[in-house]
Amino acid sequence: MNWEFNKSLKYLWKYAAPFMVLRSTKIFDHGWSVFNMLRLKGYTVAFIFDTSYHSKTLYYLHSHNYYTIGLVPVGLNYNTVDFALPASSDSVFTQLFFVRFLLRINAVAHQTKSVNARNT
Repeated sequence: MNWEFNKSLKYLWKYAAPFMVLRSTKIFDHGWSVFNMLRLKGYTVAFIFDTSYHSKTLYYLHSHNYYTIGLVPVGLNYNTVDFALPASSDSVFTQLFFVRFLLRINAVAHQTKSVNARNT
């Protein structure tokens, strides 16, 4: 999700930790070292909110064998990510719905885990 262009939503990143935003720089491109470090820490899945904007990030993720899940607008190629979730438009509201969807799945998973732990 491109938080740079939407200043009113810039504080929502803290609800989806660990959350990282990479922007291309013209002076130094440190994508290889960042994704190697994340791989060493055990991260293997990446969620991409804006596949058209983060094409370079997708290149790094695929070259480091990450499993990518992302919102893909209907007009774009679904093969850019490993698991594509089709979206009717490429708007910030669609991306926010996706963030809320992920947070809800996380909450349900933790609730199920705690219920299962209590029952055993």
